Amino acid sequence: MPTNELKLPVELWLLVFAFGKFSSNDLAVLCRVCAGLYHAVVDSLYESITVDNPDVCTTLAECPHLAEKVKSFVFTYPTIMVYDGPEVNIDNLTSALKNMTCLSTLKLIYSQKHGYSSVLQYCDAELHVFHCTYRVNRRLLSFLNRQDSIRDLALTGMPTHDIYPESEEMFLPMSLPLLTEISANSCFLKALVPGRPVHTVRFKGQHVHDSGTRLSDFIDPSTVPVKNLGLDFMIWLPAEICCTPLSKDIEEITLTGLVTQRLIGLLRNPFMEAVF
Repeated sequence: MPTNELKLPVELWLLVFAFGKFSSNDLAVLCRVCAGLYHAVVDSLYESITVDNPDVCTTLAECPHLAEKVKSFVFTYPTIMVYDGPEVNIDNLTSALKNMTCLSTLKLIYSQKHGYSSVLQYCDAELHVFHCTYRVNRRLLSFLNRQDSIRDLALTGMPTHDIYPESEEMFLPMSLPLLTEISANSCFLKALVPGRPVHTVRFKGQHVHDSGTRLSDFIDPSTVPVKNLGLDFMIWLPAEICCTPLSKDIEEITLTGLVTQRLIGLLRNPFMEAVF
């Protein structure tokens, strides 16, 4: 086969790749066959990337023309099980995220390094989905406060101590105006749900004690009825938080990882009775 020609037009090859089940490794091999296949395949190869090693960050940092093809980027390195593994070059990851100007889905998962929140400082892509397990510091808040298009947000990391005193003012009133789904611990939910069209609220990973807190305190401030409620945290004394009536607009309640010392109190809630 000539190095720069294909027997079929590139448009037909695009249809073949669209209907075929090609792995990223398959596409990478096809890119090396000839220049024609490279141009037919490269968009599909870089459109959606899930990576568990830092090598791809170097490529995306050094090749902006490839980075701008990426629409979905899931970065899962280092994993939660790795503490002493090879370091990711922070500058490379920062530059890679800066170069991904067409990014719409970004998930940053399982980093145990406190400094990783800084990698978003130059990322200006208009995201629709953003999930992050990094600890939330001022730099990460600054990134979120300049995002206008995020609809699905998950913040499962805890806030750093320097932003705790300002928990009520973490997010600008006009930021994240299109937010409809939010998964986070209670301090972020308290700041994000009010004034936004949130229809799905998921409580994540925080021990909740009996302190007069009620689920309705987080749900009612949404500008639209909350229809989906997720409880994925440990709760020791659920009598007050769970036994107050919830809105009749709620259509689905999901319980994952719920721990309680008073199961009887939990079952008194008619919504919970339906679940059990």
